[in-house]
Parts: sequence; C-alpha cells; structure tokens
Amino acid sequence: MTYEAFKKIIFFNLLFFIFHLISWKFIQTLDTSYVLLFFGQFLIFSILYVYIKKDIFIVIVSFPLIVLYLISVIAFIDRSLTVEMMIYYLNGNTAYSDLYEIDKLTTNFLIDKRIDEQLTTDLINYEEGLVSLTKKGRFFANIYKFLTGFYN
Repeated sequence: MTYEAFKKIIFFNLLFFIFHLISWKFIQTLDTSYVLLFFGQFLIFSILYVYIKKDIFIVIVSFPLIVLYLISVIAFIDRSLTVEMMIYYLNGNTAYSDLYEIDKLTTNFLIDKRIDEQLTTDLINYEEGLVSLTKKGRFFANIYKFLTGFYN
C-alpha cells in the first residue's frame, strides 16, 4: 500500500467518524439495534463517498476498521460492567457494599472480579471499605461517561 492510499484511508475514516458523531443522535430515533444503525450510517456514507470520489477500494479496505470500532467502542460501552462501575464511582467515594446495589451487577462474583481487575490496572483505590478513583481511573471514567451518554 502506498503512502497516498494510506492517507486516503485515514481521510475516509476520519470523515466517516465525523459523519457518525454528527448524525448518531438523529439516526437513533429509528429505535433499532445500534449495530444496524451504525452499519446503516456506514452504508449511506460509503454510497455518498463512492458517488463523489469514484473510489470503492477505500470503502472496502476501511470496512474492517469500522467493524473494529463497533466492537471495541460501541458494543463495549453498551455491555461493560467495568464501564458501569467506573461511572458509578464518579459520584465520589463509594462504599464497597453499595456496589452490590447496582442493578446491572447481579452477583458477588462479578463485582469481586471487576474490583480485582480495577485494582490491578490502577483504576481505583480501596481503603477502609471505600472505593475511589485514581487519577487514571477518573480520566477513563469521564471518557466512558461521555461515550455512554452519547451512544445511549
């Protein structure tokens, strides 16, 4: 792949991402699966791009990147227990026992596993029965909060 082709791919995906962000709230009014909405956006954008630029190669090569974004960002935000917990921590210091009252967390095992992961990755501090976010954890929690609000 040439440098020029690489620049075209980056440009196409950047334009699609901007199109996606701008049109997401409008397209959500269709009240269907986020997967169908996202691929619908990609289809509409791709048709417009091919019509204007006459270059289908960029669309085909970009498709795996679009799928990767769908899986690693949109689906992750929608289904992640860690994201749910990190957003909950934004309210301030959280009593460990309060975590068991979050609706999406139904078993002690899930919470204990996530707490261990968050401690290991230095996202939270746990002292004297209280959970608080580290600086790194607050950064990620705010990103998760924005993306959750955007995609829900």
